[in-house]
Amino acid sequence: MKTQKKEKTNVKVYKTTGTFMLKGVIKVGLDTSVIYDIITGLESKEYFKSKGYQFPKYLLYYHEASFNEVVGLLINKKKMGFEEAKKAMNQFIDDFNVEFIKRDDNSKEYEEIVRKVNEEVVKQYGEDCKIGPIDIIIIAGFLQNKMTSVEVRDKGFEKTCEKLDMNHFRFPTRDKIIEDKLKKVFKKH
Repeated sequence: MKTQKKEKTNVKVYKTTGTFMLKGVIKVGLDTSVIYDIITGLESKEYFKSKGYQFPKYLLYYHEASFNEVVGLLINKKKMGFEEAKKAMNQFIDDFNVEFIKRDDNSKEYEEIVRKVNEEVVKQYGEDCKIGPIDIIIIAGFLQNKMTSVEVRDKGFEKTCEKLDMNHFRFPTRDKIIEDKLKKVFKKH
């Protein structure tokens, strides 16, 4: 017996544009390496603004554990002084309206979940996917605070988020690689 195909008529489609605040609906967690890349690379506030991005409050988040990690990277890789590195991190937080996540009494439970999941990830993908204690704390904070998305650059971090069913996006590295090559060429001349 054949069923009749029904056609839909009078379908209305609506489109909306503009800027509006959805406080707490979209929460994007930033991994330490992503923050470092934004601070040191072509990916500056002006770059994002030129692409039409805005930075409303309650959109971007970093874990408090990332603060010292980023400062350490700026000191060791960019040869900044301690105060200069702290200033760069604080400037990033101000420019991008980044909120921070703090460890609390419940954090240890989430950290244990992340630790166990990462052990599974290492068994499945190998030792290069093992994450350190700071990454465990950061991912646990993102999980506990219900980030809707996490920007990542590290493979182990990414695979752990994936296994936890956390939406994650790989921060673009192509521009970063090209930028690093250009900097090396210009330093020689």
